[in-house]
Amino acid sequence: MARSVLEVRELWAEDGRGGALGGVSLEAAAGQIVAVVGSDDADRALLVGCLSLEVAAREGSILLHGVDVAGAGEKRRRQLRSRAIGLVASRPEATPGPGMRQRIQLARAITTEHDLLLVEEPGVGVEPAGRARILDLIVQLRKETKTAVVITTGDVDVAGYLADRVVVLDGGEVVDTGSSAQVLGGLRLGRRSA
Repeated sequence: MARSVLEVRELWAEDGRGGALGGVSLEAAAGQIVAVVGSDDADRALLVGCLSLEVAAREGSILLHGVDVAGAGEKRRRQLRSRAIGLVASRPEATPGPGMRQRIQLARAITTEHDLLLVEEPGVGVEPAGRARILDLIVQLRKETKTAVVITTGDVDVAGYLADRVVVLDGGEVVDTGSSAQVLGGLRLGRRSA
């Protein structure tokens, strides 16, 4: 396996709006796409907030290239967000529309070459053709860079299309992790709801 870009160890956090993480651990290597799936949008959004260093975790470690950045000061967090960590957010904004906004953010990510790219809910709220273009841009990003990518999604088909590895959250805790084929096989057969 390629070198580890991101290691999350026993991450605990709450956001006061219903999101909670209980001991989440995951890893993403250079050139790898990891999908975090689960039914709770708030938990997935909180994880993105913690990994983008916008939300402070109560406990645990977030290691970038082996260095714990979870407790970094504001100046260091800003530096990391501008140089090492890219974010393609799904947060609503007035214009442009969600599909165009995600495509623009992904195009920037391809040219910026962050070490870690966080993609929040790729293609949500976008017409099918736009969604396909967004997913193809993520695949292109993997081919052209060695960026570690973590996506969050409630859609197992998106996770299956993009991800090498899948982490399943339920109630803010990791309940399954493994290769896309191993984990999503059970989800697609309806043995577990995500």
